[in-house]
Amino acid sequence: MNTLWTDFVNSEWHDWRGSGRSEDRLLKPEWQNEFLMRWQFTASVPASAEDIEEMQILRRELRSFAEHLTSGGQMTTDLVDMINRKMMKGGRSLAY
Repeated sequence: MNTLWTDFVNSEWHDWRGSGRSEDRLLKPEWQNEFLMRWQFTASVPASAEDIEEMQILRRELRSFAEHLTSGGQMTTDLVDMINRKMMKGGRSLAY
């Protein structure tokens, strides 16, 4: 079952079975359109180069955040604040 954040983070796809293939699906207008439709968002497709760069940064931060927590790291105010700064641009925030 996909969730919004895992669907987004997994837009950086890797074949973990050994072929070494990978792709950044954020760069694909078809993927952008499917993502927006699946999660009922609206945005221009294709995304601008600036928007793609911002999404790639957010994706790296979310992956790092998840890896930190799954390796036993603690949720900190700094981590929540970092995510909230990004989410506030879209009118959302996390409670902590």
